[in-house]
Amino acid sequence: LNSMFAENPYLFTDLRVEDTYTPLNFYGGVKLKPFNNLLIDGFINYKIIDNQYFFVNKEYMATTVTAPDSIIFTNRFNVIYSGANLLKIGVRANYNISNFMNFEIMGAYNSWTLATGDPAWNKPKFEASMNTDLKITNNLSVAANVFFESERYARFNDKTMRMKPIVDINLSAAYSYSNWFTLFAKVNNLLNSNYQQYYGYEVQGINALAGVAFSW
Repeated sequence: LNSMFAENPYLFTDLRVEDTYTPLNFYGGVKLKPFNNLLIDGFINYKIIDNQYFFVNKEYMATTVTAPDSIIFTNRFNVIYSGANLLKIGVRANYNISNFMNFEIMGAYNSWTLATGDPAWNKPKFEASMNTDLKITNNLSVAANVFFESERYARFNDKTMRMKPIVDINLSAAYSYSNWFTLFAKVNNLLNSNYQQYYGYEVQGINALAGVAFSW
């Protein structure tokens, strides 16, 4: 239950969790180092899962006199279960120059097959990310993060709702004035995207954060 709420904080608070069992979880991969500082990691992961959980908008039976048999949907989430097979194929590449730069890019393909025949609710078929950190001087560092998820599907009132792909870019910088005092600034959602992480929850547009950090 704790890990479910970490994944989706909008769950219905009285959710009762069923057991999930993975009788087969095969993972294989290869690591290559074509030249110094570059590491490439390709992998394949195949799972057979009993009772895999998926997030769906929670429904309630209406209790009003005018519509006693109607169903009301909320922006809280319930969980439904299905037997599922998951094939995930991906590749990661990391280029690192010690104490100066770290660059990592990852891409993966997810193929879900559900016993119910439904789509894998809220699960993307393709996902990718890029992270980089650059140390400009001994005191100043900058970082960038880009991530992408292809369109996903949500179940709402027995309808399949197509959700926009996720494209998000975040930038940050930090200046260490001393060992105990640091200034930092972040700009999130640089493209001002209006995608929904979960159905009914649109992310905040472009936003910025600045502050100081003390340590002793």
